[in-house]
Amino acid sequence: MDGGNFSFLLLIVLAYILVKRGFDSTVFEGLPKLLFSVCYPALVLVTFTNVDADFTPEIILYITLFAVITGLGFYLLAFFVLRRYQTPGRKEIILFYFLVANTFVALPFIAFFFGSFGLSFVILFGVILDFFVWSLGYTQFAPRQNLKDTLKVIFNPCFITILIGMTMALLDIPIPAVIAPPIHMLADAVIPFVLLFVGSLLAKNSDALRSIDRDVIITVLVRVVVLPIITFVVLRLFRVEFSLAFLSAFLIALPAPMLGIVLAKQFGKDVNFANALFVVSTPIFVIGCGILFLLQRQGVLLL
Repeated sequence: MDGGNFSFLLLIVLAYILVKRGFDSTVFEGLPKLLFSVCYPALVLVTFTNVDADFTPEIILYITLFAVITGLGFYLLAFFVLRRYQTPGRKEIILFYFLVANTFVALPFIAFFFGSFGLSFVILFGVILDFFVWSLGYTQFAPRQNLKDTLKVIFNPCFITILIGMTMALLDIPIPAVIAPPIHMLADAVIPFVLLFVGSLLAKNSDALRSIDRDVIITVLVRVVVLPIITFVVLRLFRVEFSLAFLSAFLIALPAPMLGIVLAKQFGKDVNFANALFVVSTPIFVIGCGILFLLQRQGVLLL
C-alpha cells in the first residue's frame, strides 16, 4: 500500500456516497461472507508464507501472551465494572467489545503504518482472540449454545487457513506456483473490499447517531483512548521496544466489531446501541490514524 497518503480512504467515501444516493446496498451485504470465506483466508496464507525475518518465536510468544492477557483482562475488567449494570440488551455488547475489536477495519491502517510485519501481527492476534470470541463472547449472546455448534463456528475457513498457513511457515513450505497468482489476487482484494463495506455500513447505520448517549460515549472513550494509553505505558514500563509497544496499543484502540451488530440482531439485543458504538468508534479511530499520519510526516513519530 502507498505509504505517502491516506487516499485509500476514498473507497469508504465512495461506498458511503453510493448508498446515500440510492445505490442498491445489498451489493455490499455479501462482502463479509466473501471476505471470511475466500479473500481473508488467501491473505492469511500469503502473510504466513511471507513472514518477515523479524517474526521470531519470541515475537509469536509475545503476540500470544498479549492477546490472551488483554483479551481476558479487559473482558474480566468490564465484567466486574458492569456486574450491576441493568440496561437491557447492552451488557453483552459492551463485554463483547472489550473482548475483541474490529481487526478488519484495522487492516488498511496496519498495512499503511506497519507493513507486512504488522499484518502478520494482527492476523495471529486475531486468531488467538477467536478462541475467546466464539466461547466467552458468543455465549454471552447465546448461553445455551452447545459445544458441537460452537466448535463448528470456530473451525471456519479463516481459522483453518491460519492453521495451514502457520504450518507452512514453520516448515518453510511456499505456496505452489500454480495457485500462487490467484491467491495473491484474492489477498490483494481484502483491503479494498473492507473499505467499501465499512463505507456502506456507515451509510446504512448513520441514523445510529441519534442513539448516542452516555453509555456509548463512555464505552468508546475507554476502549479507543484510555485503554490504549494504559497499554502503551505498561508495555514501555516492561521495556517493550517502542514500535512493538505502539503497534500493540494500536490494536487495543480499534473500533467496535461489526460482528457485535450481527450478534445483537441475531439474539434480540440492543441493535441501535451496537450500531452507535460502531458509528462513533470508527470515525474516532480514523481521525486518530490521521493524527498519527501527520505526526509521522512531521518527523515527530517514527514507527
